[in-house]
This record gives sequence, structure tokens and C-alpha cells, in this order.
Amino acid sequence: MGYQDYGFDVGEEYKLKEYCKIADQLDQSDLLQSAYCANPYIAHELWYTLITGLSYDKLASIHYIPISKTDFYAYQRACLAQFKDILIQKGKWGK
Repeated sequence: MGYQDYGFDVGEEYKLKEYCKIADQLDQSDLLQSAYCANPYIAHELWYTLITGLSYDKLASIHYIPISKTDFYAYQRACLAQFKDILIQKGKWGK
């Protein structure tokens, strides 16, 4: 599924990824929870790439990731969709 399939507006994923990098501790906790919902086996890797902006390739060069790049980014999209929903519920994201 692509970002539009998750209800993202065009380019919204970039804004959300930037938000992840500056998120406070509570939001980072919610992001980690979203990562666990997306895939509990790689949750920490999903969370880490989103808060640091590190790519799959760079992380994979220093740390083994047990899934393909394509699958990793699919789980990252699911994670961001879940996180966006949490932020909307808290009134921290939206129009």
C-alpha cells in the first residue's frame, strides 16, 4: 500500500517524517507503539529510522535487518499511518 492508500495527502508523509525527528518523548513513545503495531519484530528499527532520518541502507550497513528494503518501507508506511491517527486523535495533526 502506498501513502495515498492510507489517506495521506500528497507530500504529507514528508511533513510527518520531519515531525518524527523533532517529536517530544511522549510522541516518540507513541511512534514506537505504532512501530510495534506495524511489525513487532522490527519495531525498534522502524522507530529508529524515523527519529533519526537514517535510511534502510545505512542502518542495514551497521545493523542486520531481517527483511527486504521493500518490505521495510511498507511497514514504515503502516507505522506512519498509525502514528498519524494517534496524532489526529490527540489534536496534534490535521487541517
